[in-house]
Amino acid sequence: RAATPRWPVDDPAIVEAVRNATAGAASPRELVLALLVLLDTRVEAERPPPSSREPRAERALPPEVLARGSGSALERADLLVTLCRAAGLGAHLVAGWRPDVRSPHVWVRVRLGGAGWIPVDPAALWLGTSTRYVPLMASTDGRLPLLHLARPRVRRVPTGG
Repeated sequence: RAATPRWPVDDPAIVEAVRNATAGAASPRELVLALLVLLDTRVEAERPPPSSREPRAERALPPEVLARGSGSALERADLLVTLCRAAGLGAHLVAGWRPDVRSPHVWVRVRLGGAGWIPVDPAALWLGTSTRYVPLMASTDGRLPLLHLARPRVRRVPTGG
């Protein structure tokens, strides 16, 4: 839940956004859902150019992403972690793969009391993910040493018979 250089939970714009978005939320689950709605309505997902196979070198901080109203998948995940932590919830970043996505994928795990750590994809408006999500690493401070992951080669192996 602590602030990090990557996730400034005490930034005034972040604090105000959380306060406005979560007014009336009665449970940690409702807090996270309210923050997902905030993310969906205020921060448009930027699509990388089709010719670009490498992620952007720069990665804006969450207050900047919130102010400009758009962000990459990683920037939106950073923002969701920051919003959750500012709301008093434990949250961290997860990087991995989804076989149906042609590039590395990031999502967030949020601590929801007795339910434990729940995966949440900032691109969705629900809690949880499917078995298609394959986590490779988690970051509790926002640092991601594996930003330039190559897509694994997957092929079917014929079975004997």
